[in-house]
Amino acid sequence: MTPSSRQSQILALLEKDEILSITRLQKLLAVSHMTVRRDIRALEKSGHVRSVRGGVVTDNGHLHHKHNTVATQQSVKSHHDKEWVRQTLHEHLNAHQVIYLHHGHISLEIAKQLPADQGLTVVTNDIAITNTLHARAFSEVYFIGGFIDRSKNASVGSRAEKALKNFNIDLAFVSTTTYEDGSDTLLTSVKTCAKRCYSVPETN
Repeated sequence: MTPSSRQSQILALLEKDEILSITRLQKLLAVSHMTVRRDIRALEKSGHVRSVRGGVVTDNGHLHHKHNTVATQQSVKSHHDKEWVRQTLHEHLNAHQVIYLHHGHISLEIAKQLPADQGLTVVTNDIAITNTLHARAFSEVYFIGGFIDRSKNASVGSRAEKALKNFNIDLAFVSTTTYEDGSDTLLTSVKTCAKRCYSVPETN
């Protein structure tokens, strides 16, 4: 298959999925990691796609690097949410990690897909996420206290921030809107406590 044919196939796949991992593209195209990278670079130069950590998204996404924080922004339709979560967890989740889920509907989807048999500890400020994990019989679930913001159905404020500092968080998931807002003081604590922080696409 020629480079132009592969690149056309990548674009066709992105029309369907909007985000693809390098590993998945290797398997679908039956080529090496470096070949996939070269094709992605060529598509980036033409303005069709943007690289993200471990993969590629359509041109409506972009990646920010700041210290050990990775933020991935993209417009994702609701029927793509589950696939985005599946790929992200497959690429970044390891057994016995401490996971923080900030309030948001895709964080809730993450809670629904987290494997219950890998010894994970989940910390969250979201009431719906807490209830979901409780119903799934997760053994290690922590709801950080604080003032309950009814509009978010989540705990906020200084007490929540203080509680969060008691955890050594491996992975944190925060909505793109919250990540960019800057007014959520709890997010500052998340960035400080988490070894790696991912912003997740939020849709209405």
